[in-house]
Amino acid sequence: MIKYIKINILLILLLGATTVSSFACNYRIINFGAKPDAIKLDPPPITFPDAFGGKTMVIPLEAICPNETNLLGSTVNLLFVDDQMISLKLERANQNDKKLMDLAMKQFGTFVIPESVDKKNWRGTYTWDKPNEFIMYSSFNIPQGEVEIIKIENKQYMKQFIEYEKKIEEWLNSQK
Repeated sequence: MIKYIKINILLILLLGATTVSSFACNYRIINFGAKPDAIKLDPPPITFPDAFGGKTMVIPLEAICPNETNLLGSTVNLLFVDDQMISLKLERANQNDKKLMDLAMKQFGTFVIPESVDKKNWRGTYTWDKPNEFIMYSSFNIPQGEVEIIKIENKQYMKQFIEYEKKIEEWLNSQK
């Protein structure tokens, strides 16, 4: 009986160690509201200013977590408005492995995929409304395959995010 308990404890510890290491990357390298210069990476990330008062900083996940092989090919996109980070987005295109789905379910909670749909073929959106954050996972088709996205917005900066999105919407509507 003691041998059985020891084996079970060893298996639990081993399983726990492999689970922790599978998504040990802290992709939240700065806090919401932080300025772009708070990011200290060498080489510095590429920043794309836009016509709506925003700047998107694109960082390959490998630059943040060089030992994280499960998410190779993913990017962390940070949106800055008025020199404050207001939105964080993880993006993973054309991998067809649902690694971001696994990460989202592990960190924010699981959701049901219909039994008739293979996980790799699932497309759609799921949202979590947490006390301080709004999180959205999406998987959808693009011309060359599929893309997975985890988008995290802090409720404290939601007003700035909505104002920024309204500027984009107004411009898009003016292009019709």
